[in-house]
Order: sequence, then structure tokens, then C-alpha cells
Amino acid sequence: MDIKLHANARTTPAVRAYIQRSGKSGPALSRELGVSVQTVYKWRKADRVLDGSHRRHHLGQSTSPLHEEIIVELRTRVGLSLDDLVEVMNRSDLGRTFSRSAIHRCLVRLGVNRLVKQGPARAVGQFEEARCGLIHIDLKALTCLGKHRGDVFVAIDRATRFVWCA
Repeated sequence: MDIKLHANARTTPAVRAYIQRSGKSGPALSRELGVSVQTVYKWRKADRVLDGSHRRHHLGQSTSPLHEEIIVELRTRVGLSLDDLVEVMNRSDLGRTFSRSAIHRCLVRLGVNRLVKQGPARAVGQFEEARCGLIHIDLKALTCLGKHRGDVFVAIDRATRFVWCA
């Protein structure tokens, strides 16, 4: 069996097993083995003698399934760019802020990171001037998550481009 020790390890598996079996006090073992008292206490309460893995056992995900569904719908149905998605999600009333990288990882994970061009390209032009108070309102029913049905309510002020999402 090939034992790989950490480069800065002051103890071996044999020394760690000796610490766990010994009835001596922590300071006495510390002096005997030439290690700190904290090291003795650490290995005394450990249930193993080999170094543990330093890899993460749980890869955290910053977006919930509900947030992911909202992001995907805004990307596929509305065709928002990454920066627009970040702006809409952070201006929405979802109780948290989203980083650009978190939204991009979500788009990549779900396979919608590239916008698909549909139909002929529209003519590029200026938006018509809208007076203050002209608001575009949309309601999108989301698929059921667990036993709960979700809806997204989006309101966009056409004059200021302010977005409100709930």
C-alpha cells in the first residue's frame, strides 16, 4: 500500500495510531513526539490515521431550480443577452443577487448559453419614443417544481427600461 503524506505532515499513520491508543496526556505526548498539543488532540479525536481528501464533497450551486427556470425562460423566450439577464435577475424581487458568472454557469449547464437565431433577422432601428407610464406587463406560468406551481410576473417601463420581476 502506497501511503501519500502531506508535504508538511509532522506525523505518520503509525504515530497517529500511537496517539489514539496512548493513555498519556496531550502535553506529555506533545513533548514526547515533538508536535504541538493541538496536533495531538486533533489526531486523538480523529477516527482515521490517513490524511483525508482535500476535495470538496459537495459542489455548491448558487441557483435554485426555480431561479434556473426563470433564467432559461428569459433566455429562450425573450432572448435576453447575458448582461440583460444579470440586470433583470438582480432587479427582480427574488430575495438575492446573482453574479454574472453564476448566471453564465447556469446557462452553460442547461445548454442555452448560445442564442439561436430564429427566422429572418429583423431590421435594426431605433425604439420608438415612449412616454413615461407606458408599461409592458407579462405573466409566465412556470412548470411545477415539486408540488408547487410557479408564476413569474414581469413589468417593463418602456420609457426608462426599468424591469420589475416577481
